[in-house]
Amino acid sequence: MQFEDVKNYIEENKETEDVKGYLQALSTITVDGIKNFVESDEQAKSWIDSVKDKHLAKGLETWKTNNLESLVDTEIRKRFPEKDEKDIEVEKLKSQMEKMQLEKQKEILTNKAIKLANEKHLPINLVDFFIGQDEEGTIRNIAVLEDV
Repeated sequence: MQFEDVKNYIEENKETEDVKGYLQALSTITVDGIKNFVESDEQAKSWIDSVKDKHLAKGLETWKTNNLESLVDTEIRKRFPEKDEKDIEVEKLKSQMEKMQLEKQKEILTNKAIKLANEKHLPINLVDFFIGQDEEGTIRNIAVLEDV
């Protein structure tokens, strides 16, 4: 019997239970068979990748829905902790105190500059322009004015 004879027999008797059962037994799907097919066939590989991508995307969306908002809120609270009224009041007092210290420092430097300008017979109305960040800077600025 030749292969052509076998094919013809199968075609002629494909509706009989014996031939159907035999053909189904030959084409039983196994995990290894699927693995080999997917690894060797580019279309199958592309299809299985798209299926995996769909599942991954769905899983990622589910994770975002269930977890992302709480993680972002936690991180925001960690980076920008909420301040209570006491902390706000303390900060306000600190800023007022710093402002007062700067005003006092400016007043001291202005008095020092006026005193130096009087000693060196310089115009007092220009003193405000020569006040520096500290006493040494103010003295240097007055010296420049004197040289000019």
